[in-house]
Amino acid sequence: MRISSLDRFPPLDSAYAMLLESSEQPFSFPPATSPVTFCFAAEQLSDVAELPLVLVDTGADKALPILRDYAAKNRHIEYWAPRADTARLQQIALAQDSHDLSITGSRLTKNWIQVRIGPATEHDRSCADWAKGLKSATAAPVESTDSPSVAVPEMSLRGLVISRITPIVKPLKKYLPGSVVIVLYKILEKIR
Repeated sequence: MRISSLDRFPPLDSAYAMLLESSEQPFSFPPATSPVTFCFAAEQLSDVAELPLVLVDTGADKALPILRDYAAKNRHIEYWAPRADTARLQQIALAQDSHDLSITGSRLTKNWIQVRIGPATEHDRSCADWAKGLKSATAAPVESTDSPSVAVPEMSLRGLVISRITPIVKPLKKYLPGSVVIVLYKILEKIR
């Protein structure tokens, strides 16, 4: 697959069809402002041929023919992948036989990566780096190696006084007589 634009595109504000591979998978979809027709098999798409189509986390073997058909007819088609698992979207994007398709827009919601698909042009770029970015965005977060049992020691009043006085007095040390410097070091030692 290629990329022509990653600009945001507006959410669908008209009725649309949504193809789900299974009705048993629980998904939390963004709120729809218009009626949505749910389809659970590619054969049902002929009943909603005039509507824009959203493929929801569909496998590459089923998604690519549908994406090609809609893109060739210049019809509105989107692919939605869960942000927690973009494996199928990566597979479609990197498929060897998907170079005739292009991502023409993208939108991120709380739970979804939504991409709009269209026909590819000669000005489109490869999406290999974008697909790698998807992989790293869904990788497990790196856990901190800091030990939670080690606490930062609290600063004592003496330590605070020493840390404030030392930077002020140290530059003056070369201008003071040796006996005064010795007395100041003795005072510093008593404070510690």
